[in-house]
Amino acid sequence: MIFMVPEAKDTLGRVPRLNEDLPDDQKNYLDSGDMFWLAIDEQDRVVGCVGYNSIPGTTEAKLHRLYVKDAQKRRGIASSMMKKEL
Repeated sequence: MIFMVPEAKDTLGRVPRLNEDLPDDQKNYLDSGDMFWLAIDEQDRVVGCVGYNSIPGTTEAKLHRLYVKDAQKRRGIASSMMKKEL
């Protein structure tokens, strides 16, 4: 997953650097009650990810990360990840 994000940014023409929250999803998402999901293909390779941060005092959340590998787009991967229970 760490390599997928810079690849996605490069595809979009953005500077391919790693976001500081990604190397430690436990600390940056899970320990605070937020969520981070990975989409895995049949060969156990990461093809997408999504992370959210809860908005305190509400039932809302801020979508923080949503990536799908370019070669895997238009297959419903992002839609499936977004349907996960918050």
